[in-house]
Amino acid sequence: MNIPAFDTHQAVKNLKYADFNDTQAEAVVDIMGDAMNQNLATKADLAILGADVEKTIAGVRTEIAEVRTEIAEVRTEIAEVRTEIAELRGGLEKRMAEMKAEITAEMADKFEAINGKFETLYRHLWIMGLGIVIANVTLVAAVVMMLQTLR
Repeated sequence: MNIPAFDTHQAVKNLKYADFNDTQAEAVVDIMGDAMNQNLATKADLAILGADVEKTIAGVRTEIAEVRTEIAEVRTEIAEVRTEIAELRGGLEKRMAEMKAEITAEMADKFEAINGKFETLYRHLWIMGLGIVIANVTLVAAVVMMLQTLR
């Protein structure tokens, strides 16, 4: 990289033309020259900077690799959790089906027991009704016999 040289003679002439005296013009040009030389990077400065940049890039690449490894580990953990969830869901669904079958069987047993009680109650009512009919028939027969004897 070529940096154009600072023409100190021309700078002094320009400052004198702007009403600077010799001492002032030379002082300003010296200050500007020093300032310009301090801000210029040397090849050694650039080499150091390049090494620092390369070191930083290598560090960033290492960190990126570490992050990728961590991401892979997290993905593995997520897959394991998903597997566990699927297993739990399967177990839960199986248990729910078992409970449903148990409840259905228990309800069927209860229904059968209640139905048996209703049948027993129905038979008793029939027997009672039949007893009432027989009692009425007997009463009517007795009334008829009494009426016949009175005649």
